[in-house]
Amino acid sequence: MSLKIHPILLLPSHLLANPATAPLLLQLQHLLNESYTATYCADPTLFEPPYLRIADIRQLRDVVGDTTDGFTVVLLAEDDSAFVSPKESDVAETRRLCSAVATGSIKDFGPHHVKDYAKYSKNLSGTEWAAGGRSAELGELWQQLDDDDALQDKAPSPPSSSSPIEAGSGLRGNEKRLEVGAFGVSPAYRSLGLGARILSEMEWLLDPNSSRLQVALEKDAPLVRDLYVRGVDGEVALVLGIDLEALRDRLLSTAGCQSVHITRQGDGAKARVKLVLMGVRELGNEGYYQRRGFKTVEERPLPVGMWESKTECTAVYMEKVL
Repeated sequence: MSLKIHPILLLPSHLLANPATAPLLLQLQHLLNESYTATYCADPTLFEPPYLRIADIRQLRDVVGDTTDGFTVVLLAEDDSAFVSPKESDVAETRRLCSAVATGSIKDFGPHHVKDYAKYSKNLSGTEWAAGGRSAELGELWQQLDDDDALQDKAPSPPSSSSPIEAGSGLRGNEKRLEVGAFGVSPAYRSLGLGARILSEMEWLLDPNSSRLQVALEKDAPLVRDLYVRGVDGEVALVLGIDLEALRDRLLSTAGCQSVHITRQGDGAKARVKLVLMGVRELGNEGYYQRRGFKTVEERPLPVGMWESKTECTAVYMEKVL
């Protein structure tokens, strides 16, 4: 399959649901629900098909959290034929029609221990989101399983008092942890390396020795200019977001741009940046991430009902140092 792929970056403002953003957000909702159903429901004894990952396009804004670290990367596949739209000046303009085929999001994992994940995390299924959040009882059950020594912890000891967990800062000791979530590839486009491409784009943006994400956050960041998607009503809408290819070109043309590092509040020390994720071992994708540099650090029972699971599974917490 020959594909022309356009990588774009969506910041929190691009994920706010409104008439201008709805066509692309609806495509992302469909893509994630279809992808999660294919992955989570391959064994229907674990998760009931179809799997509802995104209940409403408004949930896509919640996926990236409330800090400036949150963003979404989308790969758009250009359709075989462009379409021509007459302008008011009667001059025809050729526009490229695309479809969203892969996506993944980043949000601040926060300073908490993994054992508290069910209590504080907003990484919710569509059903949980529509119900207003994960039930307190489920969070208590997760904690009870840990208290009963069900946890098999492979992680280093928690930071000492000389390396405190800074509440609310997003830093755990001297580490900045950013969670990968809402990660999916359209089933029709699997085995083409698109998932790896999403991870690669994330890592490129988050390189702690560069200022790439900071440049993308600036007001004059290069916007998508001529890529369009078709809405459910058949109308065609301009894609709103940052053009990552144009951003890459700009950075190459401005060699010597001063690096900007993520730092700890107060002491200015450079923080180590980690990508982290929570997965389900029984789904068989733990090895996928391990082959891409992630390491399984902790594992614990996944209670029945969390993320809509029908039976107790094994949750794995994975990390990759950038």
